[in-house]
Amino acid sequence: MPILIDTHCHLNDPGFEKSVLEVIERARASGVESFVVPAYDMGSLERTMELASSFPGVVYPAYGVHPWFVDHGADYEKVLSFLRRGSPVAVGEVGLDFSPQCPPQGIQVEALTRQISFAHDLDLPLTIYSDENPVQARDDVQAADPDMSGTYVRGRSRKPLPSPPFPQYWGLRLQIM
Repeated sequence: MPILIDTHCHLNDPGFEKSVLEVIERARASGVESFVVPAYDMGSLERTMELASSFPGVVYPAYGVHPWFVDHGADYEKVLSFLRRGSPVAVGEVGLDFSPQCPPQGIQVEALTRQISFAHDLDLPLTIYSDENPVQARDDVQAADPDMSGTYVRGRSRKPLPSPPFPQYWGLRLQIM
């Protein structure tokens, strides 16, 4: 049987607090061997680290601030401290979402650029959320780190995707929903 890894799940969401063990056991019984759990806001940083400590070799953390939360008291020095001490597999979940209900574009781009620099300095891949802005996200990543090696992009788009197809277009590993 192939090895299955859930590369993006929010077991750190407070909604899983009482059932996370059951969820992990059920997934493992179905063949999922491990999970990459990205932080998404300041509160999820500690929960992510606790999960990784509670399930070593099963839960692998990523630390970052999602674009929806970059204007909610994001403390990037704290994020960096988790990245330095928390044995992360990536910086994330970071990205861009220019939907009207989201923080202003300038704040999001600044947050993404800062977190890209963390990934570059710590030699970690990125997990990037991009909703409706795949070309903007690509351009921001490329400007901050021209190599972009190891970048993983998760996104969705209701718009037609650029041609040629994304994997060749970006040169990145992608998950488009």
